[in-house]
Amino acid sequence: MNIFPPYRLLLLSLIVLLTSTATAPAASIKDTAYTTTLEIYARLPGAGTPPGAADERLIRALSYTGMRAFRALCSLPALTRDQAATALRRLPTTTIRYEHMPLLEKLVAINGATVDDCWRLIDRLAPVDFVTARALAGLAHVAAMTVDDLFVLIDRIAELDEPGRWAAASLFSVTAITAAETRRGLELIDELGERQRWAAEQQCRIPGITAREALAGLERLQYLGESDAWNARALFMQPGMTADLAAAWLRRYFSIPGPEREEAFLRLSPGDRTILLRVFAAAADYPLWRINNLHDITDARGREIGSGTLAGYSGDRLLTLLHRLPLVVQRQYGTGMRRALQLGNRGEAVAVLRRATAAARQQTAVDLTSANIYVLLAHGSDLYDSSFRDILVPVLKERIGASFGNDLLSFLVATDPEGIFASDCIASLAQKGKLTDFLPTDPARQQQVLDLVARSALQSEFSLILFSATFGRILETIAPPARSYLIGLLLDAAASANGLFSRQVRIILQYYLDEYPALLTAADKTGIGGMLATLGPIDLAPYTRTPFAEWAADGRLQSLSVFQDDDDGRSSYLSNSRTLLAGGYRPQLSAIYSLPGLSTSAAAAARSAVAAVAAGGEGLGRLLQLAAAHPLVVDWSRTINGLAISHSVFVYQGKTTQQHLLARFLRSRSEMFAQRGHSYWRREQLLDPLADLLAAGGITPADLRAKQRFLSIGSCGGIRAYSELNRMFYNHVDILATIGTGKTTINNPYNRQIFEIIARHRGGLSWEELARQSADIFHRNLGDDYLQPGSLPAILHKIMDLKPKNDAPDQTRRTPATAR
Repeated sequence: MNIFPPYRLLLLSLIVLLTSTATAPAASIKDTAYTTTLEIYARLPGAGTPPGAADERLIRALSYTGMRAFRALCSLPALTRDQAATALRRLPTTTIRYEHMPLLEKLVAINGATVDDCWRLIDRLAPVDFVTARALAGLAHVAAMTVDDLFVLIDRIAELDEPGRWAAASLFSVTAITAAETRRGLELIDELGERQRWAAEQQCRIPGITAREALAGLERLQYLGESDAWNARALFMQPGMTADLAAAWLRRYFSIPGPEREEAFLRLSPGDRTILLRVFAAAADYPLWRINNLHDITDARGREIGSGTLAGYSGDRLLTLLHRLPLVVQRQYGTGMRRALQLGNRGEAVAVLRRATAAARQQTAVDLTSANIYVLLAHGSDLYDSSFRDILVPVLKERIGASFGNDLLSFLVATDPEGIFASDCIASLAQKGKLTDFLPTDPARQQQVLDLVARSALQSEFSLILFSATFGRILETIAPPARSYLIGLLLDAAASANGLFSRQVRIILQYYLDEYPALLTAADKTGIGGMLATLGPIDLAPYTRTPFAEWAADGRLQSLSVFQDDDDGRSSYLSNSRTLLAGGYRPQLSAIYSLPGLSTSAAAAARSAVAAVAAGGEGLGRLLQLAAAHPLVVDWSRTINGLAISHSVFVYQGKTTQQHLLARFLRSRSEMFAQRGHSYWRREQLLDPLADLLAAGGITPADLRAKQRFLSIGSCGGIRAYSELNRMFYNHVDILATIGTGKTTINNPYNRQIFEIIARHRGGLSWEELARQSADIFHRNLGDDYLQPGSLPAILHKIMDLKPKNDAPDQTRRTPATAR
């Protein structure tokens, strides 16, 4: 009896046919490779009979890479059938990867290469890592090479660090480069520092560059400092870059001494000055990272090295930290540090190292050009307050005084002829309270500065959002006539622009009329009122709606805070725990988060530490030790007005554990995530794990949209992650962020009290009311840098995706162009 109905039999036949069709190309490729390999083997000199069945089976059993390697060996001019048969039996137990093949095929094409040379190469390549293998594969492009050349070059590459190997790989790709030129290039790369090697990689990738031009460029790179080398790297990556242009920039700008470079910049054409400003912006990450990291003694990744750890360092290890600083600083402090170490005074040696680190921070700023500092100040939210106010601002202020007679307008016009960074720089100065140090007192001159600011701020929706974060500060700083002038510029933009951009400008003006009328003159209010009468007011309610009632509906409120195991993180963990303890919360091992890797003994020790803390507040240090060493989550719990509040705290344990943690956070439908620690941990704690989980299917967009969540991004410059986080959570998120320095004295009490205020109101309050009830936290701790949900930048971000359907004329959706 046929157990399959006719239609099912037909369906089964189609599935079999489709499956066999899909696998046919792969089988065909393997069969073609097998046939080709067998034919090449059969043509080898030696035995007159065709290959036997055993040989055929061995060839068919080889992988594609194995067959390709066997064909390469068979192409050796002097190889016999017997030698090939021996190789055929050796290959299945030999490690050879696909990326090794170009170099093996290069070797067999060199005159005089033998089968022993091939086995030597295969053995040499077997243990190398991915980056080295990629670099070595590029040697196949090198011309005029002997067997000895090949092995010498391999050894030279293996001695390089990772940036050096990437630089070598790009050197090999230079058209028609010879072995002798390659050897010289590797010698030059070997003499370069880390940043110079990254620059070398990009220089050798410039389209059409010749070997002679590449070698000349490598020689020039030796003389660039770290920041200059990083800037040169960004220059080489500019669209339309050629070898001639790169060489010209190195000769007439990057290779001249710093003081002379200030004048050389001003002699450039306006177009070239703009190119350099864009280069400085593209390369800003390194000097920002460098100046911030030098706020204290840090490791290679910028993490603070604690005093206790430094006390345990050997003298040589302490000197290694000194040797990372600029040479001028090493010369100034090296003698004193060595003397302290010779006398056995480790404490004094560490104190000298701290003074040297502070001097290196200052020296790093002094070594930058004024134009470069200007661009870094435009990235103000990425700078620590001390980096901005105490390091970069004084250097630029002194130079503007010396070269431009303290005239900010003259400096801006000369430095940034297209006004690309004027708005961001002025906004950052206003936010940090430093605009009055630079701004002219004459209202007419202020208006001219504001023309540059407006031109820069009104470039796009996103530049306008950053500008809005400091708009009030700017209004407070400038004279009333200049204030009215700026309002007039915005009124013109609101009337002349269309769609989303017009809505944003209108909201800024409407918001200040409603919330800060004292900053506006009667004429300003009349002008904004006329705009509202003509274009109509915009209902802000959809952009300020709170999720509190939904949060309280299930009778619980849950947060998760992630700390880092460094000096700052440990201090924040302890102070946050004390804040919770003082607020009546009691700890327990988490009932919400159970992470893989927590041993039975560690869990038992943690329960004991938790019990000690709960009983009398003792033992927080021991609890922190355990939390830093194990995947351990502690829940701090309390009930207020019938709502069970739980604050879970965790110390970062690595990429995989963080993914487990965040997946659980989303699926437990917790309301708040707090990223604690320095700004450079944002990616590791939140952004990267979420992106990886989405890519791997560990979470879905539905998980991120399941409820409106709250993110407390109290690290410095959190505003820079605002847009990315909004997009990642599909705008189902409200964010506390700072455009300046994050403060533990604000983060701890705010993250605790937000749930308590919601619980007392059972969810029935607005963001404005929440801000009013928590205002004392910010006032007490000078928290003007913080932007709370419901603030103007938050509203402008939400308008990017949430627009009322009844507002038809302005339904300009966000596109890749507007989201750049």
